[in-house]
Amino acid sequence: MITIVGTGHVFRIQEQVSFIVRNSWPQAVLVELDPQRLESIRTPIDPGKAKAPWFYKMMAQQQTRLAEEFGGTVGGDMLAAVEAAERVGAQLVLISDEEESYVDDMRKHFPSMMKALIDDRNEGMAEKVRKASERFQDMVVVVGDAHVEGLVELLDGIEVKKIRLKDILDPQRMEAIRRELCQREVGT
Repeated sequence: MITIVGTGHVFRIQEQVSFIVRNSWPQAVLVELDPQRLESIRTPIDPGKAKAPWFYKMMAQQQTRLAEEFGGTVGGDMLAAVEAAERVGAQLVLISDEEESYVDDMRKHFPSMMKALIDDRNEGMAEKVRKASERFQDMVVVVGDAHVEGLVELLDGIEVKKIRLKDILDPQRMEAIRRELCQREVGT
């Protein structure tokens, strides 16, 4: 079973992401990070001082502002998944190489950027998820919510459960997810 968890890198959802990973008891946790991005969220630096293309610096500064507004920390969702994987003894797999209407709007106005930020990355991540599914029966894949539908489409033929950002942010939906995961744990 592959569970794809769509997150928002600026929201305060660390506890929810950690709960989902811990209570799914996965053999592997795949996260939308590469080694450099993992290190940068473990040891944050000022985005303006980072060695990165200007576009990534601009996005990092914007994410920092949004995280402050939403009470989160940039990448807190991913770090929670990594730490939860370590706690349950799951294999950590990094799958990054460097709301649908929002994505569609961005795709209309910035098609080249969306191809680089979403589509190309989805293809690379889907390939890594497929390869990991040959080694691990139960996996949790934690990615930004904008990647969820594209990954599901690219993983055609593989059983996938989706948990979207809107589900994590809604207290009632998150409680239903908690109950389902706890029942699955008791049932096994």
